[in-house]
Amino acid sequence: MAAETRPDYRITLVESDIRKCGFMREAARKMDVQVQILSCRIADIPPQKADVISARALSNLGALINHAIPHAADGTCLLFSKGASYKAELESLSSDWQMASEAIPSLTDPDAVILRFVVPNLKKEV
Repeated sequence: MAAETRPDYRITLVESDIRKCGFMREAARKMDVQVQILSCRIADIPPQKADVISARALSNLGALINHAIPHAADGTCLLFSKGASYKAELESLSSDWQMASEAIPSLTDPDAVILRFVVPNLKKEV
């Protein structure tokens, strides 16, 4: 969709499993989508200042936010796929990362959601 409606978007995918990177490269090639695919861990890349950060099946919510914040800017949208335990994960977040969230129901699993956060003003050192 972005290729058609927002060809100016820069999309970077980060994946440490080289086999998955190969799949993503082939999928991007077949769809004629320009993406940058980094075969490394998220902690090993320079800050991205991304508009949107998404992750799936990487870690618990607190760890996801900790991984995302160095790559965020004020107003960055965080989208994290979570299962039935998402409420407990929200409750266990450190007070440092208490920010408004929206739970968007999954279309494929009635117990799952996409958690949407908008990163507040990042005045503190991260």
